[in-house]
Amino acid sequence: MASKTGADSNLILKQATTYGTAVQGGSGDKLILENAAPSVSVTIGESNNIGAGLSMVKDVDKLQTDVTISINQQARYQDAGLSRILALFMGASTSSPAENNTGEGDYLHRITHSATASKFCTIAYDGSTTAPFEYPSCYPTSITIETGNTPGYLSYTAEFIANDQDITSTENSSAELASATAEGDKKIIHSTTAGSFWINAQAGGALSGSDAINPDTVSISYTKPKTKVNTFGSSSVIADGLFDCTVTITFPSLEDLTWFTANNAGTLYKGLFKVEGEQIGAGDNYTAAFYFPKLKVVESPQYELSDPGINPLTVVFKGLAADANPTGMDSVYPYAEFINERSTAIIS
Repeated sequence: MASKTGADSNLILKQATTYGTAVQGGSGDKLILENAAPSVSVTIGESNNIGAGLSMVKDVDKLQTDVTISINQQARYQDAGLSRILALFMGASTSSPAENNTGEGDYLHRITHSATASKFCTIAYDGSTTAPFEYPSCYPTSITIETGNTPGYLSYTAEFIANDQDITSTENSSAELASATAEGDKKIIHSTTAGSFWINAQAGGALSGSDAINPDTVSISYTKPKTKVNTFGSSSVIADGLFDCTVTITFPSLEDLTWFTANNAGTLYKGLFKVEGEQIGAGDNYTAAFYFPKLKVVESPQYELSDPGINPLTVVFKGLAADANPTGMDSVYPYAEFINERSTAIIS
């Protein structure tokens, strides 16, 4: 047994089907990322020791173990990362993706929210040359997607709640982890035009280029709280709150009071944030698109005179459920679309 560097370690993320049972990573399941950070919280049971005749407890018991995992990645158009995790989080993806342009390999995947589906995955990675860590059933509870300081690039952080940390499983051995492969890992989500953010009235026509605004940063936060419930002899992970979505955009300067007026009036919008990469064959470009059927400014826009030059403006929207699909959109809930070369469903 020997230690491994982070770069030499292998990590997989694969959809699982039976709670508590890990699945083995393989083709397309390796994840190349920036950081993976598990957190194991243990509840200890011990007596107050009154009447024992000793000033120190002789024994303690481990009553409960709670495990969470956080991963951060420079997002890709096609791998075991953002699109897969978002599909697990939302609950549904296109079962039979079709080419946008026949014969060009540009497949469209739509990821939509399902109120009943509860999808999860197995995450496993190397600890040393012979000692992997495995988390059999991991439910994504939040995803935050950001453009950061470079508008054309997307990164994200995903938080998971796991059923357990397993250091004895042979399902994902060091050899199995080493043999797993990444899918489309070189297609980093990047656009030289920094993508586009379109927004118009929620009851208006379909979004188009004429609805473009020009923020310099975009942050999208999806949350769906879950909690682990322990019963005698078993455990389960259940929903512990509502699906929530927040979109924060920052403009390089304040040009007018549009967003202050919208906040005061309670104006409803719909929006689309899209980043496109290189062309697939002679078809459409690699695309990551995030749709918001109903948006509302929920906080007073933030504008401070903190710099002697130009000062930025920050606007925070709440993503809401619409009464019906707005014109040009395919769901009442926030959803996403990816165009890539994957011809099969992102999740089942």
